[in-house]
Amino acid sequence: MDLIGLVEQLFNEYGYLVLLIGLPLDFIALPVPPGNSTLTYTGFLASKDVLHGLLAFAMALTEL
Repeated sequence: MDLIGLVEQLFNEYGYLVLLIGLPLDFIALPVPPGNSTLTYTGFLASKDVLHGLLAFAMALTEL
């Protein structure tokens, strides 16, 4: 399975929880899907109205 397929599967199953938990794990360098790929896919899903843009942005702030 490719990386984008894995991220897509995680978003389909867990939604915003992927952002809330996955991005901080990426920040401390655990071997999870890269934060840049996750954030890019989040932006794509927000543009397609699958995820709410403001809520996705708020969850992405956890990476800071």
